[in-house]
Amino acid sequence: MNILFTGGSSFSGYWFVRALVMAGHSVTCTLRRPLVSYRESHPRSERVDRLLQIADVVDGASFGDEEFRRLIRRGTDVVAHH
Repeated sequence: MNILFTGGSSFSGYWFVRALVMAGHSVTCTLRRPLVSYRESHPRSERVDRLLQIADVVDGASFGDEEFRRLIRRGTDVVAHH
């Protein structure tokens, strides 16, 4: 299943994404900010680094904006708004 997941950089969101990937699903995570803003000093930097290893991460996409709608149109089965 192709899952579009928001909130994957949060503490609980990362664990949801990890569980979905381990269950065999393809997960795309959206980040509202550019990847470069998640540097070492950012509190979510470690989770974002881990997300990049297990999921397709799309930065600069906010819930409902044009990029988000494009991701849905490309073949999303489920939207998980966390």
